[in-house]
Amino acid sequence: MRTKISALSLSLTLLVAAAGPAVAQKPGEIVRYDGKSVVRVEADDDAERKALSELRLRLLGECLRHDGAEYIADEEDMKRLREAGLEFDVIVENLQEQIDAERARIEANNALRGVSWYADYKTLAQIETRIDDLVATYPALLTKQSIGQSLDGRDIWAITVDAGVPSDAPALCFNGTQHAREWVSPMTVMYILENLAAGYGVDPEVTACLDSVKFYIIPVVNPDGYLYAWNNDRFWRKNRRDNGDGNFGVDPNRNWDSNFGGPGSSPFTGDDTFRGPSAFSEPETVAIRDFILARPEIVAHIDFHSYSQLVLWPYGYVNDVPADPDGAILETLGTEMSDSILTVHNQYYVPQPAHQLYIASGVATDWVYESGGAFSWTIELRPANQFQGGFELPADQLLPTAEENFEAIKQLAISVGSRARFSFAQGPPTLLQTDVAQQVDYEVLPIASAQIDSTTARLFARASGEPSFTMSPASHLGGVDYQTALSSAVCGSTLEYYFEIETISGEVYRSPTDAPASFYSAEVIDMNFAFADDFEADLGWTVANVDGLSEGAWSRGLPLGGGDRGDPAADFDGSGACFLTDPADGNTDVDNGATILTSPAMDASDANSTLVYSRWYSNTAGSAPGEDVFIVEVSDDDGANWTTLETIGPTGADTSGGWIERSFLVSDIAGVSNSSTFRIRFNASDYGEGSVVEAGVDQVQIVTMGCSGLACTGDLDGDGSVGSADLAIVVGTWNSGPGAADFDGDGNIGSADLAILIGLWGPCP
Repeated sequence: MRTKISALSLSLTLLVAAAGPAVAQKPGEIVRYDGKSVVRVEADDDAERKALSELRLRLLGECLRHDGAEYIADEEDMKRLREAGLEFDVIVENLQEQIDAERARIEANNALRGVSWYADYKTLAQIETRIDDLVATYPALLTKQSIGQSLDGRDIWAITVDAGVPSDAPALCFNGTQHAREWVSPMTVMYILENLAAGYGVDPEVTACLDSVKFYIIPVVNPDGYLYAWNNDRFWRKNRRDNGDGNFGVDPNRNWDSNFGGPGSSPFTGDDTFRGPSAFSEPETVAIRDFILARPEIVAHIDFHSYSQLVLWPYGYVNDVPADPDGAILETLGTEMSDSILTVHNQYYVPQPAHQLYIASGVATDWVYESGGAFSWTIELRPANQFQGGFELPADQLLPTAEENFEAIKQLAISVGSRARFSFAQGPPTLLQTDVAQQVDYEVLPIASAQIDSTTARLFARASGEPSFTMSPASHLGGVDYQTALSSAVCGSTLEYYFEIETISGEVYRSPTDAPASFYSAEVIDMNFAFADDFEADLGWTVANVDGLSEGAWSRGLPLGGGDRGDPAADFDGSGACFLTDPADGNTDVDNGATILTSPAMDASDANSTLVYSRWYSNTAGSAPGEDVFIVEVSDDDGANWTTLETIGPTGADTSGGWIERSFLVSDIAGVSNSSTFRIRFNASDYGEGSVVEAGVDQVQIVTMGCSGLACTGDLDGDGSVGSADLAIVVGTWNSGPGAADFDGDGNIGSADLAILIGLWGPCP
């Protein structure tokens, strides 16, 4: 896989370095795109990528992805593409018409009274006015300062959000608009700023964040370029340096002193990725550099860009990642931010090291990590691709984009504020099998330079109702990895527990952070697996390809695609393998038909049989997103007849990636009976033009849960009657998912189960 990534990265380096200017750049000149189109070119091998680089087209984005890259091209450019034998799709027929329509919409929306400030893009002056208004509205929380001037003498503003945290409290810094044309970036940053201020003392999550973390926020790093993009050239990227040869601009995000001048940056003054004559030659990057260096309390940083829906971490200039514990911290917190984003509007931002996207030298996140003393990520905002708007993201997506990334900021702030982060691969257990010790693997990530004493890792546990916890040591497996075991107990009981570790100076960190006031709970039940498949071995699944499927058939294996086309970057359960619609690295999504994955016969004859599986589905990439569906069906007669269990898509929830775990009590599925010849099948299809369909399946199980030795339903503690002890078990496992107290079989323990318990009150019959 690394060889493949290296080839792609080298090819992108050639493309970026060769992408010559296609427009005028002088001050005062208005750049129009009449007769220009946006094309997506697919270059599938090194020879095609070399031919493409020699055409010196203007690269519209900066990402060479598996499904192609976008360029601005006129008729002559498209003729040369054809002559070179390169396939391409025209995404936007008339680019100037699209620009004109966007400008007219912006002016109309911003002239309306009573609409949200985030209803459409805002000018530099409007952003600065909004900053002043917020500082005036929340003077106890917000202060602003100019941290330097741009080439043209414009202030670069930083806003501090401080609720009076102690002087040694950690800080989080983030910025937007290094690149002038990425207009969703300052809108997102401004939304986060405003909602941190407005939420303090009102929103418990925001209040908790600001009570433990200070924020430094820089909405517009590149004010000159942003103004030029508004007034002169919608797709201007760089600052406004006069390079002295008729070309203007240095790319701020190639000007940082982290492998400056290396691959993925250009020495040519007219290129969009021109790095400048030397590291930190530009006042904009100097201002941010000096600001960060002067504040050693900054332990985490985010650089907001657009577009592609990604969460990236170092390194960008080499095919490598930092050694643990830093590498584990960057990956874990980056993945958690991606997961947080997904919960808001079901948009998946692929978490991955930056170099897996493309090689780039001299970028901010690498410098902040290597020299600035902080963990650093780049978040590429909406949309996923040019088909969904590219840099001209539709106005109705501005607020949702900001909202989902605010969730990521809160998640990161919680981690930063905790200083040491406990991370569980499968989450803290909520169910334990009777008389079986449950192994728990976890990581302890020292976020704020905490020096962990690995010998102090320990577990505290007690049976529900006991007055005190019993301590047992955990094992240090090396690096950030630890392991312990939860001892089981009587079926129907509840185990309460928490984790603890110390620094070498004696500071104690716990998970949950306020333990023992709060703690994790696990219900002890009998779990019998009639069928369990993590796809590490072949248990007899079959694949049928229909309607002329040309590629993307179901296949069992490791995810190898890197996660940049809506495909999973890893399996669900951490075992390694899963079923995917072709796990290979490359353009291997479902095309021109359907592929159907069918299970072997499974024994679901027990009345309490529960079907559990995890699925992945994405159809939001490509030129025709949101046109296909993913269908899950079940059969109780060995596949003779099928009943639809789920239809995912064509739009809405669960259509933009992410592993989703689902469970169904078999007897609750309409038209389906408990059977020893129960089967499930997954149908992924693509019948449209240009869409990218990716699907996955993992961890399929038929399990029965409960306490078979109990005297009657409701007798959770096994004492022969339904009473207060059983009530305590229900309350202790409230909203914890399926278990012995899930009397109504809906997959969760709640008010309906409580009502059933009360109705059974008294001695067992």
